[in-house]
Amino acid sequence: MPSKSGVFSEASRLLVLHDFDLPKAGQFLDTIHRYHGPDSEVREKLKAFGRDLQKSQVLHEKLTGYVMECQADYFGSQECAFNQDRQHASFDEYFQHWFYSQPDYVEKSARSYFQKWITQPDKLKIKTGEIDWRF
Repeated sequence: MPSKSGVFSEASRLLVLHDFDLPKAGQFLDTIHRYHGPDSEVREKLKAFGRDLQKSQVLHEKLTGYVMECQADYFGSQECAFNQDRQHASFDEYFQHWFYSQPDYVEKSARSYFQKWITQPDKLKIKTGEIDWRF
């Protein structure tokens, strides 16, 4: 039986192992005015990697795939917030809102685990069909 900590830890391990948490080499870095997370090219690779895991027959891998896809959206939302000088949520809070903004997107067997692990927020801060965090 998969555990929340095991799934999220595996997603983090794979994120770092494949350098999905870094901008691509040669990306211009401005220490004050530039977002330093993965750029859109890297985020799309991360999203594809996560979606491939979601096709697995192994539930732990499937769950990990959804977390990884959410990480890609998180980085995109974080970049948008940085560019607009807005605050952004932690990944755990972002995942909670990401999942409940589109719970039917997650396949049924995986959905039941996320619903056990993560409570539904009173007010969603991500609109259905979008990825940007809104305070």
